[in-house]
Amino acid sequence: MSRGRALALRRRLASLLAAPALLAAACIGERERLDVPRVALDVENAAPVPGGRVTGVAAASDASGLISLAVYACTGDSTFRQTRSYDRAREGAIDFELHVASTAALGDPLELYAVAFDDQGFAADSALVLRVGGGADDPAAGAGLCTRPRPAGSVTLPTAPGP
Repeated sequence: MSRGRALALRRRLASLLAAPALLAAACIGERERLDVPRVALDVENAAPVPGGRVTGVAAASDASGLISLAVYACTGDSTFRQTRSYDRAREGAIDFELHVASTAALGDPLELYAVAFDDQGFAADSALVLRVGGGADDPAAGAGLCTRPRPAGSVTLPTAPGP
């Protein structure tokens, strides 16, 4: 086979292979890409007092759409939460004001935990450990005070323990 015929055959084969792909793309339309929510947690007062409140903002965004956002304040024996549901919103935020357990002692860890779920079953979270009344102890000592939801693949609706 001559070089010219081989090149013509390759071009014809390429155009035949491209046609079904173009047809399929035209029929299907634009497909949403899988992504994971992005979550941010910002606190106004890093030294909440026992029986007081911790305030701040939990925010999330997701290209495919959020279905919920929750923020928790957890001490050794108490959990307080605020939640918000969405209908595929691209972004959402909670200006939270959560109680600090009155039984918390000065220096006890207080974990703030925010979690967002999207409409594709993905979840993402952010956590921050504060000390009741302030303090400079190891912040990792309070990690895990908030019980995390089950893995996103096994969750039909966002669930987490709380009052």
